[in-house]
Amino acid sequence: EALRQTLEFYMLGLEKKLLHDERGVLSKYTYNNVLMSLLALQEWDRAAALLERYRDELPAAERDNIYRYNLSIYRFRRGDYDGTLELLREVSFADPMYNLESRKMLLKIYYEQDAFDALDALVENLLNWLRRHGELGYHREMYRNLARFTRQLLRLAPGNTEERKRLETKILDTPLVAERGWLLEKVRGN
Repeated sequence: EALRQTLEFYMLGLEKKLLHDERGVLSKYTYNNVLMSLLALQEWDRAAALLERYRDELPAAERDNIYRYNLSIYRFRRGDYDGTLELLREVSFADPMYNLESRKMLLKIYYEQDAFDALDALVENLLNWLRRHGELGYHREMYRNLARFTRQLLRLAPGNTEERKRLETKILDTPLVAERGWLLEKVRGN
């Protein structure tokens, strides 16, 4: 209920242009936050409409990049992995959080599509990128753990329930883990 109320405040703010700056430009963060609220409520039609309706009100210099990134999230959440991959190829990532979120989507897509060579390369690339970006604070540790646990998940012997249980315990006991629920679902074989 709280999310629905927050969303309605966002929508009112958008309609009345209260969330735009003095030049009428909508922040990429607001655009993303409203989209994420709509997706959390599975309001697919409203989410698609938002992406198109407010696209031209995004900062001109980043407009296409912001739009493609958010459209990729929409497509990812809808299960359109091929469409997501196509869009992510066209996005450049000056914002480190966009970079992390995009890599997270790629990681999950590669896993779901059994593209294990690509996934292994992505995990290695992500770990190297994180080593160079100490400014990310706790996000660095969260994504490092996601990469490490994904690598361990890939190396699990099929049918070895004892190894799976140990990995599950490690994931549960580690304080900072991005996508903990997803990792646990995969470790448990769901």
